[in-house]
Amino acid sequence: MQRELTETETELAGLNAQLTVLQDIPYLPTAESRHRLDLYLPKKAPTSTRGDAARPLIVFLHGGAWRANDRKMFELLAARLAVHADAVVAVPGYRLSVPVKDANRPMHPAFENDVVSALAFLHAVAPAYGNSWSTDRVYVAGHSAGAHLASRVVFFNSGKPVHVRGIVGIDGIYNLRDLIDEYPGYTDFVAGAFGDDQTQWDGALAVPDADRVAEAVKASGLKAVLTLHSADDELLTFRQSRLFDNAVRNAAVGPELTVEWDSESVRGKHDDLLLLEPIVHRIARFVREN
Repeated sequence: MQRELTETETELAGLNAQLTVLQDIPYLPTAESRHRLDLYLPKKAPTSTRGDAARPLIVFLHGGAWRANDRKMFELLAARLAVHADAVVAVPGYRLSVPVKDANRPMHPAFENDVVSALAFLHAVAPAYGNSWSTDRVYVAGHSAGAHLASRVVFFNSGKPVHVRGIVGIDGIYNLRDLIDEYPGYTDFVAGAFGDDQTQWDGALAVPDADRVAEAVKASGLKAVLTLHSADDELLTFRQSRLFDNAVRNAAVGPELTVEWDSESVRGKHDDLLLLEPIVHRIARFVREN
């Protein structure tokens, strides 16, 4: 007897019927399974009133303390975003700092190097996908450790600038030493990804100074930054998100950059909030307005 589909499976099937879903696309020529990404492309014609021929591209970076989770876990979120934001959505994998006891495990900056490669790939291959997305309207949304990566690849990338119009940080981690000051119990997973020497963690700071914000506006085309944080988050207080938001806001680069803080629109616990529709509608509004 065939089992009945769950409510989530039924919703996902309905969403995917409106999408072309391309999975396991390699963004680097390696055998590493995490050097792959999934694409969610709406089938219908774009509905934008901006006059854009191509849709925006939302790149979602998952969290998991740099040691857990996989892009396949976020299929429902990606499909919801693609349909409700009328956007192409990409979910790249990236190497994780596992096995945790293996001295040769990937560590910083492997994660952000992978994300930079994924973004460069998406920029380069847009014509091969019929220019389904605009390389001038790329939005990077990161959750938890993924928010750290989103900030790092835009504000701290020492190589060729990535082209990103907007950043969405969701219940993120941005300052490792400050994180451990507030939550000493998180030392294990941070050290696992960034090393035991805490003096070296400053090299992985994701709170930009004014010069880095100004450079991102100039070189990457950054136009807007949205910091989201749920008041229901049981793993992180507002402290980390406030550090990031205040730094970007106080950079005072002028009207060229829109900076938004929102702790009202999104509710739910740290991981559960990604399963709820408010996060989808808030990101969709940010993309539409910016």
